Amino acid sequence: MNTDFPLWMEIQAEHLRTNYELLKRSAQQDGQAQIMGVVKADAYGHGTECVTLLQQYGMDRFGVASVQEGEILRKEGITGSIYLLGGFIAEEIPGILTYGLIPVLSSPDEFESLAQMANQQQHDLDFHLKIVS
Repeated sequence: MNTDFPLWMEIQAEHLRTNYELLKRSAQQDGQAQIMGVVKADAYGHGTECVTLLQQYGMDRFGVASVQEGEILRKEGITGSIYLLGGFIAEEIPGILTYGLIPVLSSPDEFESLAQMANQQQHDLDFHLKIVS
């Protein structure tokens, strides 16, 4: 591995805004399309600052891989919908409910375990249902 050349990436806020606005306009032409910023892995290494910028530009849906990533975004002030794209284990359900994450469910067992705890804690339950045909 060559370590002579340090690597970095810079995000220019105005370019990020322009790209988001282009995507938003394109989605609005469809009438039903919605945009989700998939920001797992610390926004692919770009940091939560990019997520904050996207929220300031109007993005209100974000996708993360884990409950921990969703927790970090909530603590950073992200108020939009945060979809939990990765799976979860029963021990993570309290975090899903506490931070208002929207899990992607792919089995009746996931729904049952989530619904049971949501009922016990009197939480509303939002979820996204994954159907594989």
